[in-house]
Amino acid sequence: MSFVLLLSDDKTHLADLNSLHDFIHTFYLERHDAELEELRAEQRPGRPKSKQLMELQSLKEKEKREYYEGMDVPDLMNEINVAILREWQGDPQALHLFRFIRVSSADRYVAL
Repeated sequence: MSFVLLLSDDKTHLADLNSLHDFIHTFYLERHDAELEELRAEQRPGRPKSKQLMELQSLKEKEKREYYEGMDVPDLMNEINVAILREWQGDPQALHLFRFIRVSSADRYVAL
């Protein structure tokens, strides 16, 4: 659900499926890149990776794999869905109100 938090306030929705894939790649999959680079820069040569660095690398790989295999995301191409998501207070019983689609980096032209 954090996807809607990554969407800028001036956008009511994303234009199309290609825009959604670009959004996932740019704002979701790369959200830890700056921290990863910082941790890599702090690592001294010949020393083992820090626990935090290994965990972030593992998380990033897991999310990339999930995106490739197919992941369920809120439909940010639907203006009404985005509006409902922005007002959502985190109640899991309200999840049925949202429209989700399944997307995969393996096929950027299909959403289920």
